[in-house]
Amino acid sequence: MSENGHTGEQRIDEFNLIIRAKEGDKDAFAELFNIYKDRLMAFAIDKTQNAAEAEELVQETFTRFWKILPEYETTGSLKNFLYTILKNRIRDVWARKRVIEKSSAKIRESYIDGMHGQPPTSPESHVTEQEKIKNIEAKIETLDEQDRIIFRLYFIDGLSYAEIAKQLKMKLSTVHGRIIRLRKMFKEVGKEIDKKEI
Repeated sequence: MSENGHTGEQRIDEFNLIIRAKEGDKDAFAELFNIYKDRLMAFAIDKTQNAAEAEELVQETFTRFWKILPEYETTGSLKNFLYTILKNRIRDVWARKRVIEKSSAKIRESYIDGMHGQPPTSPESHVTEQEKIKNIEAKIETLDEQDRIIFRLYFIDGLSYAEIAKQLKMKLSTVHGRIIRLRKMFKEVGKEIDKKEI
């Protein structure tokens, strides 16, 4: 028995399934999914403590595997390969959550510190501000990785356009265009925690 818990016969069966899947056989791919889904789910649940999120991450793992399957080298361990994809997806989720949490804290601070006005003085206005924050958090979740990084550097860390361009090795005009688009998406953020320009 191998370190992956497979007998020689099982390794041959898995190898054949991979070859068939690489040729576009969806039934073979479904069998590979059934072989590994429970183990990957257990790992994802342990890391996220959220069954629904874990299920989504496992689905994304196999979606990613299907896309790169034609280039997959059959000489390696499929188990290790799938776990690597899953771990990377979990890290991406954690990074996104950190951005959202830090953004939310900064937005709340802007109201408390009275950067642009006084804190809410009534229960109704407090509810309105909380709804605004939730809407902003929801928008952040829709951003791609590059925009999330720029959002954090500009709105939260307070870097200028030029500083962001230098750090991300991007053209200044590209950074400017992305921030203009982000400011349109996050009008509330632009008003409440406006940062320095170039």
